[in-house]
Amino acid sequence: MGKIVQTAGRAALGTFAPEFAHFNDDVLFGENWNNADIDVKTRSIITVVALMASGITDNSLKFHLQNAKAHGVTQKEIAAVITHTAFYAGWPKGWVVFNLAKEVWSDGEGDLPYEDEAAFEELCAFLQEVRIERAGVFPYSPEEGTPAAKMLNRVDTAEAERRAELVVDVQSRIMDDFNDSRMGTVAEVLCDGFDQEAMQFVGRSYAESPDIDGRIYFTADHEVEAGEFVPVRITGAMDGELTGELAE
Repeated sequence: MGKIVQTAGRAALGTFAPEFAHFNDDVLFGENWNNADIDVKTRSIITVVALMASGITDNSLKFHLQNAKAHGVTQKEIAAVITHTAFYAGWPKGWVVFNLAKEVWSDGEGDLPYEDEAAFEELCAFLQEVRIERAGVFPYSPEEGTPAAKMLNRVDTAEAERRAELVVDVQSRIMDDFNDSRMGTVAEVLCDGFDQEAMQFVGRSYAESPDIDGRIYFTADHEVEAGEFVPVRITGAMDGELTGELAE
């Protein structure tokens, strides 16, 4: 987090009350807000609570609500903060602050869709029931500059990787069953060329995406040009790859 710099005091009171402007910009927002003993998100929440408890519900509170959002406070978190504070500071104040907060946050804003263990197990059960033939799986990672990178309630990296491996295992078994169901069938295959290592032609059908899914290796008694569509009878499967022979 970069250094917090405030100039509002000098902009509004620089000549009228320069000492007050100095305290506002250099001490309150300069030294105090940049004190790393409390993280800025926590400091933002404390400030909202203090203003609400004091009955200050003007534009200064809205500014600090916006500031809290900018420092990672989600809609659910601010709702919990206001509700908790209302028990101690007064219920009517809660109503007033909620009206301001609704101008700053939309419902659910700031939270990644949360997935607990039960929801994850439901996902695995769904895959096993529906048996999607192709499903890409990868653990989430935040991408700088995207809205999701600022969202909270993220499953930690180790747990995300564990879940990804489990889904890959489920999907691999589904894919093996799908490949087994293709034994003896004839697929229209787009030939990609001749694989010198396998000593077979190689290509893909409608079901295989380039550089993502497995490929189809097949034999032929004559030359098959790259880019040519040919019928291939599927005769075997191994580790996601299919083998076959020219069906002409």
